[in-house]
Amino acid sequence: MPLHTALNHNGQLTNQVGIHGFWESQLPEMFGDAYNFKVAPAKYISNVATGTWDIINHSHSLEDTLLSTERILHASFPKDQIYKLDSTGHIAKVWYGDPIYSYAYATAFNKALNGMIENQLRHAINDVANFWYTAWVNAGSPDLDDIDSPEIIRWK
Repeated sequence: MPLHTALNHNGQLTNQVGIHGFWESQLPEMFGDAYNFKVAPAKYISNVATGTWDIINHSHSLEDTLLSTERILHASFPKDQIYKLDSTGHIAKVWYGDPIYSYAYATAFNKALNGMIENQLRHAINDVANFWYTAWVNAGSPDLDDIDSPEIIRWK
């Protein structure tokens, strides 16, 4: 999530409050079924500190695109179609108070991001796999077959 590295963590500094949860939760919940989560095999990370900073820097590099894309869309979208309304006609909100965006707005924003969320999720999957693989190699590549009994790990 690019805003995890930003002072403008939830759009509070740019009048975009709610952008964090919108990007991180609402959009993946709405469109995630169409995302491709297939990633490359895990690779060894030769320098864990550098690998960590590479992830942080890459994610942070998307902050401006995320915020500016939403700002442009917000300015051009019909004002009465940006948010979902509750049964009383007020803007619907999630349990912690951020607004819920309409399906039309979410669709337009997801399209305008040009695959950013899907790509970041794929990066996250690959990065976690790389770190786990690196930890396993650094631990001496132990045999993991006998860690748990077959009854515990058997798929049902």
